[in-house]
Amino acid sequence: MHYRLPFLSTGFSFIGSKERVRAIIEANLIGDYNLSYETLGKYANVPCDVLKDFCEGNDHIDIDHLMNICVNLLMLSFVLRPEL
Repeated sequence: MHYRLPFLSTGFSFIGSKERVRAIIEANLIGDYNLSYETLGKYANVPCDVLKDFCEGNDHIDIDHLMNICVNLLMLSFVLRPEL
């Protein structure tokens, strides 16, 4: 839940879309749920090293990998929410 604080305090216009996804991956999926990059790579259907590169700020990711990371891992984050 603590990944929501930067979004609320700085506003969405100051955080880029890739940074939002990175924050959810790092704080929520890895931090709260203790999922590994290997596990998340499998959920996202991308190689683990591509996911790590994305999380480390590499913006030169293949568009298909980028779409898989963003869509699949945001959906996983949504499905794992305890409120559902």
